[in-house]
Amino acid sequence: MQKILIADDNESLRKALRDILSVRDGWSICGEATNGRSAVSLALELKPDLIILDFLMPLMNGLAAAAEISKSLPDTPIVLYTMHKSSQLDREAKKVGISRVVSKTDRFDTFIAGLDELLAPNEAPIGPLGLANNYSTADSSEDLGSSGQSQRARRPKGKSPR
Repeated sequence: MQKILIADDNESLRKALRDILSVRDGWSICGEATNGRSAVSLALELKPDLIILDFLMPLMNGLAAAAEISKSLPDTPIVLYTMHKSSQLDREAKKVGISRVVSKTDRFDTFIAGLDELLAPNEAPIGPLGLANNYSTADSSEDLGSSGQSQRARRPKGKSPR
């Protein structure tokens, strides 16, 4: 079961998120916070698999809360769910460890799909040979063609790669 922490000072939004996310298979809401300080405390106590933070909350905003949480739980994905999405906020969010900034005006199915991505296990891509890393070669500068033969080997002498 994937545990999700929700932090938003708007009670009706928290309830809506809780109602929608808790009915998904494999997801459970492990806690709810009404301000940034409470979000930090609950995150450290509950160690959720995903955290959803509002940007503008009392006592501590979402960026400050994320910075504190990321110090202790650096691998926990954090989503900033806000009405104030901008490219500047995106940049600031990345600096403090936020995985994704989502506008509250975006389509909800897009929001859910983004949560699915963040909660998916981080597995190495499987290549055509069934190996986790069969795309790389010992010499990473060498490019293999469809025949498996080195592009370097077929390149005429004196010609440089494009």
